[in-house]
Amino acid sequence: MLLRCTECGALISDNGISKHDLFHRSVEIEQLRESTREAHGVLKDLRTATVAAKNLVHELTNAVVTEQLEAAVEAGLEEYKTTLATAIDSATKAIFDRFDKIAKLLMGEDKQSVRAGKPSIPELAERMKRESPSVP
Repeated sequence: MLLRCTECGALISDNGISKHDLFHRSVEIEQLRESTREAHGVLKDLRTATVAAKNLVHELTNAVVTEQLEAAVEAGLEEYKTTLATAIDSATKAIFDRFDKIAKLLMGEDKQSVRAGKPSIPELAERMKRESPSVP
């Protein structure tokens, strides 16, 4: 009995696998091989795109982190500069106040020393000069 091929319309016998069937199978195998090669090519392109995307993410992340670090360092330096200036001003004022106090003590202008009857350096020098005229 003859049958008509559904793929090409040719008449074929129904007695098992024929050359016609083998031909169609070889065409199908070749199409599958071509599809497999194409899939391998697409897979390779996909892997390349994945690596490129990972590199881009890494670069963008590094750029963002670097930008944030620079901003944080700048803010920290500004705060440090302000704090340092305040500390320097405070220490300078304290030093000047201390020297003023020492000068008042030495010159006899300190109220506590005057009340306590402690002599100033100029008074001590005058007293030594009176008591020992040979000392210049």
